[in-house]
Amino acid sequence: MASCIKIEHSLQSFIDGELSDSNRLIMENHLHDCTACRTLLKQHMQCSAEMFESYTRYRYQGDMTQYVMEHLPEMADVSDTGADLEQVNRRAKHPFRLRDQFNFIVPLAATVMIIGLAYVLKANWPEEAVPVAVLGLVTYQEGSIFRIDGESDERNPARLKAFAMPGDRFETNTESQMMITLIGPTEVRLAQDTRILVSDDRRISVEKGRVFLDVAKGNRVFRVLTPNGTVTVFGTSFEVDVLRDELTVSVAEGEVQVERGDLFKQIYPGEQIHVTPDSRVMKAVAVDVENRVQWSRTIIADADAEHFFIRRIAALSVPDVLQADGVFLIEPFERTVESVELEWEPEHLDDSVGYQVYVFSDRDVLMFKGSIQASMLESRSDSKIRIYNKSNPQLRTQFAFVKIVPDVAGGTGGLKFVNCNPIFGN
Repeated sequence: MASCIKIEHSLQSFIDGELSDSNRLIMENHLHDCTACRTLLKQHMQCSAEMFESYTRYRYQGDMTQYVMEHLPEMADVSDTGADLEQVNRRAKHPFRLRDQFNFIVPLAATVMIIGLAYVLKANWPEEAVPVAVLGLVTYQEGSIFRIDGESDERNPARLKAFAMPGDRFETNTESQMMITLIGPTEVRLAQDTRILVSDDRRISVEKGRVFLDVAKGNRVFRVLTPNGTVTVFGTSFEVDVLRDELTVSVAEGEVQVERGDLFKQIYPGEQIHVTPDSRVMKAVAVDVENRVQWSRTIIADADAEHFFIRRIAALSVPDVLQADGVFLIEPFERTVESVELEWEPEHLDDSVGYQVYVFSDRDVLMFKGSIQASMLESRSDSKIRIYNKSNPQLRTQFAFVKIVPDVAGGTGGLKFVNCNPIFGN
């Protein structure tokens, strides 16, 4: 016999006629024998009747047959088509005519075709032409940066992948940073409130602010000009900080040569030099360079810009300098050096470079320096030139080094120096 709890849960279904034949018989037998369930059934029936009567005034009194028939979905006549009744019912519940399928598929197909066409156009769209005289590319940008055109002197906002041309200036404000990658390659990172001038791919000027340079090793000298001195390298990583009339150079890797007027000093990794207008000597001090240049480590080239630089700019031909530098040893044996005479091989290229000549003592003190202009070389009929000591004519030394550094801004050729003849004093 069914339990009263189960019967109680099925009373409303019994009233609404929703029970199956077998369950209805079980219900009737139980109600015949159970007074409590019969009483509960009467209460349910009375409640249903009262609810029905309470909504009588809201009941629709019209004939719904015509309205329902007019709004039934279209479906095939079973008697005409011989279609399966289950299939007809499914179509009646979920009508989806051929026209509806067409209206759905066509926009979807058009969307897929547009996306595919956009991808093909992007992959084959002609890239911006690279100017012949281009020196580099902006490969990182954070915040607002500016480019001052070398020809028109117009100052305009710059963007990622902007070209660096000869004579262009680039500037950051107090809230921005950037990086320019030059042919070489040389990476020039600019801190906030910094301005540089790009003269060529191996020479820039830091007019104000702070830059970190990573110069690839090669046979061409790289120079950084500042209002307070010149920094010369062949390949190294270092920071240049220009603050009003002061210059600070810190070396992370390699060897850096700093000069201002007659002052000259070579500094090495982990060393820093500070130059002011009152400096009478240059003295290198040990510092935590890695901590000082930590700001530059967060400046990493944009992948797309770097890829463009490698494919379109780095592949440009770079003129080679035949003789990167020359170093000669002379031995005054505690005598003074009045001058040095440099000799090169008679045959040299017509478009020769200029040279800077440095003579420093056994104590790494610059004795004197001189320059050889490219125009001077081309106009000479012989293959010798003399550099005079006008700075320290009385300085005596046991031995001295003569270092010759090419100035690539003067041309694309080069000389091979074969001899250095010193002229001694007393």
